[in-house]
Amino acid sequence: MSIFLRALATALLVTACSDSGGGGGGNTGGTGNAGGAGGGGNASQPGSCMNGGTACSARQFCCADYGGTFKAATVENDCNIAGGTYSPDPCTTESLEASCTLYPGTAAEKTIRFYQGWDQVSQNDPATACSALHGQYAAAPP
Repeated sequence: MSIFLRALATALLVTACSDSGGGGGGNTGGTGNAGGAGGGGNASQPGSCMNGGTACSARQFCCADYGGTFKAATVENDCNIAGGTYSPDPCTTESLEASCTLYPGTAAEKTIRFYQGWDQVSQNDPATACSALHGQYAAAPP
């Protein structure tokens, strides 16, 4: 595994496991804008982090939707620490290339959204990155 993939895997695992609070279930759909604000909102979805450094190495082309039992306050705090933009709404689907769900159905569920341009900046493709994280890969619908 390359150094890049090891670093990405470590950052994602640390972030995904950083909360054990009791929140609601995840919601990985929805719309918003590239800044992470906007969209339909969902009280059971604790929010998303756009451009957060621990969510993705190619920050400007990545967003993380939190699910599981993450609490909104924890997601917002983690996102601020990572230098990202927190939103109570899900990540946007505009320019979405693929998604990678980590720990589906668990308290630590989190879905990383990869946007067009991520490949060029990261020198990697979403499917390979997701595989390295042992996540469930899904290409964006055409």
